[in-house]
Amino acid sequence: LAEGSAPPNILFLMVDEMDGRILDDTSQQFQPPMTNIRQLMREGTYFPMAYASVPQCVPSRASMMTGRHSSTIRVWDNQVGIVSVNGSQQRVDSHCESAFGRPQCLDFAKQQRVDGTFIDVLHDAGYNVTLWGKMHAGAGLDQYQGQLNGFPFSTGFAKGAKEFSRASGVLPRTFSIPKLHAPDDEEKPALPMDYVATDTCSTLLRGGLFNFPMPQFLYCSIIV
Repeated sequence: LAEGSAPPNILFLMVDEMDGRILDDTSQQFQPPMTNIRQLMREGTYFPMAYASVPQCVPSRASMMTGRHSSTIRVWDNQVGIVSVNGSQQRVDSHCESAFGRPQCLDFAKQQRVDGTFIDVLHDAGYNVTLWGKMHAGAGLDQYQGQLNGFPFSTGFAKGAKEFSRASGVLPRTFSIPKLHAPDDEEKPALPMDYVATDTCSTLLRGGLFNFPMPQFLYCSIIV
């Protein structure tokens, strides 16, 4: 930014299960028109060579939110996300505390040594933060306005080993493949929160959210 210029408004779009090749002009994958998305790509920031080092949701999102490798922040699977809230090892995500108890979560936070997410940084810099849709990262980000779903903390079956094994070729790709969320024969194949998030984000933008004096960060995330 030029010195003295106003911070830009930020629209952050996330699609959980979209094949990234459909936005890569060098790929042989079918390229649907998506004229609005492609205009945003031309006018915004486009990373066709981005690479996810972990074949699972929470580690990839946690890495993106912190700007650090999943191995550094010790987020390995969907069972434990970012524990500390706004970089404080004494403030832990309430969903972690509900699942594992405060002592265990404090230990997680100490091991992860996360100093906050880029969303916390934007908030501290004066941005009005609004979050809608799937987050699945932790870090107490549901403290901000909006509505999130997808919280990573649970003591259930950890499928990380299975997905790492499939991705690395140790197990065949036909082994227990999870069901996809979008069958072609359904009128509304996405999940209910997807429609809520897209409708709300559209309404906010049409209503002039980005016309306010305060800089805005709008996060809109869907699964399919």
